[in-house]
Formats: sequence, C-alpha cells, structure tokens
Amino acid sequence: MRLPRRGFLLVLSGCGFRSAREARGSGVAVVGAPAQTVEVALLEAAVAGARSWLAEHGVSLGEGYPRLWIEVFEVEERSAGVVLVGGEPRAQGVRLEATGRAFLERAPGEPAGETGALRVTEGIEPVGGRGWRELALRGLGWKLGEALAKWVWGEGDSLLGRMW
Repeated sequence: MRLPRRGFLLVLSGCGFRSAREARGSGVAVVGAPAQTVEVALLEAAVAGARSWLAEHGVSLGEGYPRLWIEVFEVEERSAGVVLVGGEPRAQGVRLEATGRAFLERAPGEPAGETGALRVTEGIEPVGGRGWRELALRGLGWKLGEALAKWVWGEGDSLLGRMW
C-alpha cells in the first residue's frame, strides 16, 4: 500500500526528525566550567565575551544543549618594568596572563571537541585604589572569552561547524 505524500510528511514530523537547520537554530548555551581559579570575575567575563562574540557572528544562543563550556585554569600577574623610587623597587606596569580552554558538548556526556589551552595577555598600568585589578581581570577575561569563541567557531574545520 502506498501512502499519499501528506501522510508520509506527517509520519516524518511525528518521529522526532529535525533538519540540520532546525537544530542549528536551537542555540548554543555558553556556560562557565567549575572554577579552577579564585578569579571568578575573570571567568564571568570570559563567558560574557564568548557569548558576545558568538552572537555578533550569527550564532544562536540558547540554553541546554549543545553547550559550550568555558574554563579558566590559570591566572598570572607579573611586573612589567621596575624602577627605583626612593631606593625602593616599584612596578611601572603589570602584565596579566590568563589560560583557559573551551569544550563543546552535543548532549550530556557527548563531547564534540575542545580548543586545548589558550593564553591571552594584557599589559596594564596600575592606578590608585583597589578596583583597578578587578577591572583589568574583567577585561582580560572578556579577551579570553572572545579568543576561545573565535577558535571554536573559526573558519573551516571548527568545533561548532562539525556539529551541523
């Protein structure tokens, strides 16, 4: 017995089939992995930076899966130039470095790939007060998040591109 075309389409739509275009439109959730560092502000900024970059480049954002995890696992602060002031050494600037990675899951426990470790650096000149460090860490985190998102979305053989 041959089904009419309409009946066949109803069967397909009722079986859970979704086209690649529909799956792509469901959106990618961008979340922070459990913190490996005490710099929570940096992780929050990295997640926001990744979301922003992906949205600017036409990637639908959503909740659930697929899920892009952002992980920050190392932050270093180094002096960038030392001068003597009244016989005491003083840093003229600070170089902040953050290392992180992004990994993508299609569904819980179903990995699609990861970026590997990526390091970004930001040179800053400290200003008076205590707030400069947190602002600098947020800027560095945003920069790391954008860099990870670029690596994930990328050109050609990207992690997100392999999913669709």
